[in-house]
Amino acid sequence: MEQLAKWKELPIFAVIFVTIFLVSGILMSGGLFLASIIIWPFSRYYYRQISYYFIYPVWAQLVFLIDWWAPSEVILYTDEAAQKHIGTEHAMVVMNHSYDIDWLAGWLICERAALLAATKVFAKRSLSYVPVIGWLWRLGEIIFLDRNWQKDRTCIANQIAQISQYANPVWILLFPEGTRFTPSKHSVSMEFAKKEGLPMLKHLLTPRTRGFVLTMQAIKESGNKIRAIYDTTIGFANGPGINEPTLSNLIKGRPVQAHMKVSRIPMENVPSEEKDATEWLHKSFVQRDKLLEQFEHTNRFEGRHYLLPRRPYTLLNEIFWIVTVIGGALYYSLTTPWIPWWFLPLMTAALSVALHYLINVTVSKKGSTYGKATARNQEGRIITATEKKDA
Repeated sequence: MEQLAKWKELPIFAVIFVTIFLVSGILMSGGLFLASIIIWPFSRYYYRQISYYFIYPVWAQLVFLIDWWAPSEVILYTDEAAQKHIGTEHAMVVMNHSYDIDWLAGWLICERAALLAATKVFAKRSLSYVPVIGWLWRLGEIIFLDRNWQKDRTCIANQIAQISQYANPVWILLFPEGTRFTPSKHSVSMEFAKKEGLPMLKHLLTPRTRGFVLTMQAIKESGNKIRAIYDTTIGFANGPGINEPTLSNLIKGRPVQAHMKVSRIPMENVPSEEKDATEWLHKSFVQRDKLLEQFEHTNRFEGRHYLLPRRPYTLLNEIFWIVTVIGGALYYSLTTPWIPWWFLPLMTAALSVALHYLINVTVSKKGSTYGKATARNQEGRIITATEKKDA
């Protein structure tokens, strides 16, 4: 086992993973794009049914890393009543954004609940331009935000209305903090909280409430087809001998351990009026902060816990793409005499650069310019301190 762990750290495996991810992602994106032209205008229902099978083979490769390659576990803490609803209803997952791969741990739960390709997220629009990931998100009705209140208000309302029409269960993932936690962002966030008289949090950023309030209002207007909020707190075990939760570690085969505390709150119990919804979210984050304080000392949450059983599909999917893409590439390189000798080394170098870029997308230190906004213009667009000075 120790020798196998060393083999997994060889760079060639990272190159293989990024190769099949990009090739399969381009193929699946192209197929789904054609489906959006041919099927979407006539039947959104059938397009959404078909889109699952274009999106799943790509997302499953990312989940494979945490599920099989670096065999990790996500331990769920919740009651029996909430457990019965998991994977059976439309729901919104409200979660802290404290780690580089907390989203991937969430996707692992989605996969085991058979909802991986039926998961929607709130994402900044710049991510829509990331190759493969952004393309599939665009085609999969993800909610992209511009950090422009006027534009985002219309976008959220329209997208929630569309998602509410899905026949099969859908989860919407919302990170109310708007960006990943770092000490520098936390310092700026707490300065803002102190100035505005908001709760002071030790392990979290002050949540941005506008998007949450509008989402709640849109859900109510859609007839509460999104049945519940899964109020979720995630923590990764840490300490001597425990791997840091990063995508780089997963690619090297180093497992991590995540813990999720989930409370199912029926949507009718969550207010939609701006003042009440804002207060509800702040109280939720105060409670979440207390849970993380306890987790920091014990590496676990209190209460009933269980594991969702591992499914074989991400492993089978990975084997299929390795045989198809890598096997096909080797076959053509050996049987096609006109391919120059330098082609494979060049492609390997290019894919290494692509891998570095994709990893950087997930690194918290490469996150948003949180806290640099100091004002908004009349259209609601954020004005940075530099822009304000130039004006």
